[in-house]
Amino acid sequence: MTETKRKKRKSIFRALLIILLMSSVLVAVFLFATLFLRTETFYQYYLGKELELSAKRAADNVASFLRQGQESIERLAKDPVLLSELEKQENASKPKIFQIVNRVVAEESINPIIHIVTTDRQSIISTDYSIERYNPNHYAGLSHIFYDTDQTITLANSFVSGNGESVVLTIARQMFKGGNHLGYIYFDITEKEIENVIKAKEKIELTNYVPYVNYIVFTWYKYQLFNNSMIQPIHTQADSNYLRSSFTELFSQESARILTFDSEDGSDFLIASEKSADGELIVLSTVALNLLQKNINNLTLSVTTI
Repeated sequence: MTETKRKKRKSIFRALLIILLMSSVLVAVFLFATLFLRTETFYQYYLGKELELSAKRAADNVASFLRQGQESIERLAKDPVLLSELEKQENASKPKIFQIVNRVVAEESINPIIHIVTTDRQSIISTDYSIERYNPNHYAGLSHIFYDTDQTITLANSFVSGNGESVVLTIARQMFKGGNHLGYIYFDITEKEIENVIKAKEKIELTNYVPYVNYIVFTWYKYQLFNNSMIQPIHTQADSNYLRSSFTELFSQESARILTFDSEDGSDFLIASEKSADGELIVLSTVALNLLQKNINNLTLSVTTI
């Protein structure tokens, strides 16, 4: 009797063990199949979360960056030293001119290629600070970019065309919607992470970027000036004349001046400035894309008082 019970217990134990093993195998197969079938979904979800966290970190850094830069920018905007230095060197070459600009900016601890973008010239509440990194193959003209001091988010003028661009813009709009932004924020989430996005999206080509250009004058320009687009490259004299006429319409007869850098290849670097009613110096500029990509030393500076 005892032997019979022992055998019965062994049989039950063996059956339970087999059931447990089979259940484990089934669970493992199910999990494997789920992960295998949804690899792309899981990957994109994980990547999206990582990008969202990066964007949040960047937003915090941007807020700090804005606070640090605003006082310095306001001081520079009210200080005529930049304009007077440029005017004194009417026939100077580009390197000398831009060294002065960089020196003035550096004294205020501002990155030389910082841009102030505002939709309202009379208010700094809606001002955003951005740094532009120019791309020789694709220039979107929508360069409302946030700078992350920890370089969690690196900088680019534009991302890639098609789906890759929409992925990045979606994250940007989620992070900054409700703010007083223009709606076009391009995030370049480090080249390695972009490669991952590309792998997830398939057949999206990453464009090549030009290294940072460190001699762009700091600018404060009005969004509406370029027909609801951001800063545009100049390639033809017609474009240059159009922008000159835009500046002319914007500024008063007494105070407006246009400084034009003409390069040998015909591209222009335009700077317009104005003393507003409250005495602040408004500096507007537009940059020829090919001027940024070449080391052009022979530039002439002309000053036009409108």
